[in-house]
Amino acid sequence: MDFTTQPLAGKSGQIEVIAKDSTGGDFSLVQGNAVRGGLTFTGTGCTSGQPPVALALQGGSLAGNLSARDGVVANLRTDLRSAAGQLAAGVDSAYNPGGASSDFFKIPPAAGVIALDPTLTFNTLRASATGDAGANDIALAVANVAQKQFSVAGGDSIDGTINGFFNRTVSGLGATLAGVNTRLGDQSRRVFRLKRATARSSRAHRSRAPVIAAAATRAAAWNRPCKFPRFSPAPHPLRRVFFFQRDFKSEEPRSTFRSTEAPKLDPLPATSAVSPSARHPCRRVEEAADSPSPKS
Repeated sequence: MDFTTQPLAGKSGQIEVIAKDSTGGDFSLVQGNAVRGGLTFTGTGCTSGQPPVALALQGGSLAGNLSARDGVVANLRTDLRSAAGQLAAGVDSAYNPGGASSDFFKIPPAAGVIALDPTLTFNTLRASATGDAGANDIALAVANVAQKQFSVAGGDSIDGTINGFFNRTVSGLGATLAGVNTRLGDQSRRVFRLKRATARSSRAHRSRAPVIAAAATRAAAWNRPCKFPRFSPAPHPLRRVFFFQRDFKSEEPRSTFRSTEAPKLDPLPATSAVSPSARHPCRRVEEAADSPSPKS
């Protein structure tokens, strides 16, 4: 049976269990710790509440059992009854062709699917209608029933031979079971993939939990928002040169350095004679760092 849950209005921490009735409307089964009405199986479905309300069986094991009972199993029972009835009628027609004597099978049976005639005993069992010693005409006629062709259009219960009809019935049941197994296999694979994805997510969460906790602790110690802290070590002259060199090689030179302590460089003189110290920006930075700052 399909059902859904939702928070119970006005009740913190409590839920409401809702199912669908036969008209497609919502029907509350459980509200918090109160059960509105127990489930009652009617043989063809379920009802709940007072007065009883028919519930829609859209899924679950109960709906599956009812579907199998009213579908596959019912068809199988009908086919078996048809085969048994045709076997009894065919044997009686061969065993007692004129109807003057007793039959071999009782039609219809008092109970079950097929039953022997109650008047049939060891002494009344006949193998021949002529009474001649060693005659077996009745036995041969009964044996030929297995190859006899029957037709529903001619008033019989089945089409074809009894063996052929039984084989078709068994094959149809096998095909139905194979389809069910295929669907169950697909569902099992989907459940397995879902469990595997859930396990991966759980492992990833467990592996990230210590990192997140450490980041939160560091953020609290540094009085920063809760995010991964990025430590900024003290600037170093070589670090300043590296930043400047990377900016210098870019297509659009940046107007400011990443480190505010890096010195600003004067533009190159507009002359063809360029001093060796001005050939590379790193050397210019080193010279600027070593030279004393001009006094105002």
